[in-house]
Amino acid sequence: MAPAQTRSVTSPDWHYSHLIAPPAVINAFPHDWEWHPYEENQLAYWNEYGGTVFQVYTDPDPNWAWGNNRFDLAGWPDDTQMLAQFGEAWPAGYSGITFSRWGDDGAYRVQSATMLATVLHLHRGTPYVYQGEELGMRNMPFASIADFRDIESLNHYAVAVERGDDPEQVLAALRVMGRDNARTPVQWDASPHAGFTTGTPWIGVNPDYLEVNAAAQVGDPASVFSHYRKVIALRHDEPAVAHGDFTMLLPDDDAVYAFTRTYTDDRGTVELLVLGNFTGDEVRADVEGWAGAELLLGNYPDAPDGVERLRPWEARVYRSVTPSRRASPAAR
Repeated sequence: MAPAQTRSVTSPDWHYSHLIAPPAVINAFPHDWEWHPYEENQLAYWNEYGGTVFQVYTDPDPNWAWGNNRFDLAGWPDDTQMLAQFGEAWPAGYSGITFSRWGDDGAYRVQSATMLATVLHLHRGTPYVYQGEELGMRNMPFASIADFRDIESLNHYAVAVERGDDPEQVLAALRVMGRDNARTPVQWDASPHAGFTTGTPWIGVNPDYLEVNAAAQVGDPASVFSHYRKVIALRHDEPAVAHGDFTMLLPDDDAVYAFTRTYTDDRGTVELLVLGNFTGDEVRADVEGWAGAELLLGNYPDAPDGVERLRPWEARVYRSVTPSRRASPAAR
């Protein structure tokens, strides 16, 4: 087996890292997985073997109050944007509910949860749904450290407080970043304990279960759950999602995350345009050449005239097909 190559992602704002890869991959060459510190920061390393770059994401310093800082797309390192070609390079439920960290889990709960689902699942790589993401479950409003169960969070709190950190600030950071956010009971319905158990759950249930639960969403075509079903169906039905090339667009735009997926099959050249507005404002996506393209998916009940205008936390997916000379009449 050829040795794996390593490449690095660096940024002064990132403190430590995690790596995700299938157990079989790690067992195949465990000696190749390494963490390499860079001064006071941690570099995220991934391994490249046989043309595959395995999934990596990085976590910021847990003492930093992410909830008070807006996600800056333009500030991402170029290598991190390149990594998005190969897999999910985004912080996920392992360290806080994705859209509670990167979206708006208040007034735009549905829009930001579905926008992030669209952007993530239209990338290459193997997508996954962390428990509760398909319902738009929020981060847990932990009242005190006694509400946490994660040993890493408990140890971090104890060490930070012992060295003199403000307990409330440490707790505020854990509310945003703590792994227990993604471990609260799945909210099945509006019955006691969200229908998860008739006993006492091992960790508290998010009090928003009365409105955010599976029973309320399964039959609602405008729900987060229904949007996840559409995204997953698109991934199964459109080969360009799983196999297409990735091209990053608008790399300097701090509001719009945009990319294309391109694939050639018996229909011709199929190109998908994926747009995500990472703000609570209406913005413009400076993309050209998509007038008249087919709208495959969106997270608003209607689509505005033109491709360029995006409403708060809006996501849209367009498709354009250029038939090849060898494409059959039926495929065209």
